[in-house]
Amino acid sequence: MALPSELAPLLRLVGERRARHERDAIARLVAGARDGHPGCWIDQLGELCVLALYGAPSIDAEREREALAGALNGIGLEHWIWKQRNAAGSYTYLHSSPSLREQRFMAREGELRFEIRCDPKDDFGVFPDAAAARALVGSLARGLRVLNLFSYTGGFALAALRGGATQVTNVDASKAMLTWSKRNAELNGVDFAVVPDTAQRYLRRLEERKAAGKEKHFDLIILDPPAFGVGRGDERILRKAWPEMLRCVAALEPAHVLLAFNDFAYRRCEPIDALVEQHFARGWELRWLDEAGSSLRDRRLLASSVDPYYAPPVFAHLATSGARPRFPGP
Repeated sequence: MALPSELAPLLRLVGERRARHERDAIARLVAGARDGHPGCWIDQLGELCVLALYGAPSIDAEREREALAGALNGIGLEHWIWKQRNAAGSYTYLHSSPSLREQRFMAREGELRFEIRCDPKDDFGVFPDAAAARALVGSLARGLRVLNLFSYTGGFALAALRGGATQVTNVDASKAMLTWSKRNAELNGVDFAVVPDTAQRYLRRLEERKAAGKEKHFDLIILDPPAFGVGRGDERILRKAWPEMLRCVAALEPAHVLLAFNDFAYRRCEPIDALVEQHFARGWELRWLDEAGSSLRDRRLLASSVDPYYAPPVFAHLATSGARPRFPGP
């Protein structure tokens, strides 16, 4: 059975771009509407390629498995996961082989090494659209004590240590993710502290310690929450926790703060720029950055996207007036 003809230019582009990278590299190969393929986000994670289709063209991947496998093998993809959103809004996944879920690969982003896993429930281990933000953390970190909240597999921690941070603490509610982050630390020949807790509880404890004169000070705080966390009911909806988390972070008075906004639905319904400026008013320099590390000069871009199906994260870098901002980009 032949694949839809509109897939041909997309797969050709994937093959061409993958050929430009080393086989162990981490790279975004196709970025949706920006590359002329709305709803198609395709990442190379070392030997693994993840093809995410949020809109057209869609296929019955199970029925057309053989044709799809032939097409992907034809452009040099041996290990791949096809992720497709259906009309109901849920996702289906097709793996290049039944055993792929259990496989692990090592992938590289510059000098940073990551263990990539193939079970979609783990999101594979690294997000390429945060690469510029990791580079920013690396450029800021020399001599600093760093707190990495919602740390996932430790990408920001690795970047901070590579940049010369003196101490890094990773906080995540998932012990499995913290164990994975320790594996990444081993791959990079570094180490960091890990705390199995929610960011909300950890920040409250830090604020209490500061009020009691027992402050554990951090110079750089990174806040990178997903849309949903652990807990029940509203406790899981992390956009509801943003105001308290921002208040706590500002009260801790670090020299630098990096905020990552990944929840596009939240960005469309709430003025996140006003929320950030409310908690970091006087004495802070603020710059909004896109996933490429470029300044967002028009605030409307914080809540918009050129792609109707998906929007990459936006980042806010805050620096106290006494700290050297070292903003990237023009």
